[in-house]
Amino acid sequence: MHDALRRELAEELHLDLSHATEPELLWLVDQRVSRPGPTPPPRKLHLIYRLHITERVRSTLARNEYDALPDGRTRSGSTIARPPVCRSSRRSVPP
Repeated sequence: MHDALRRELAEELHLDLSHATEPELLWLVDQRVSRPGPTPPPRKLHLIYRLHITERVRSTLARNEYDALPDGRTRSGSTIARPPVCRSSRRSVPP
């Protein structure tokens, strides 16, 4: 499971999990997405993880998501939200 999470974080945020604490699963969100038409709404399961990183690592995270196009080029997709930094009593792993 961590292999998939590692790939997603590397692809979307340019985050190397070796610079973070062990991911902790917090929530599972079960979502039904409505869409027009006769097809049934898809069900999406979202796994919400928490991990700790240093301020220095946070400053290197991607700020935009880039989508791959069929011709091999990329385009800027959505801007990635920058959640507030929550101070923790847990130590971050060194970079």
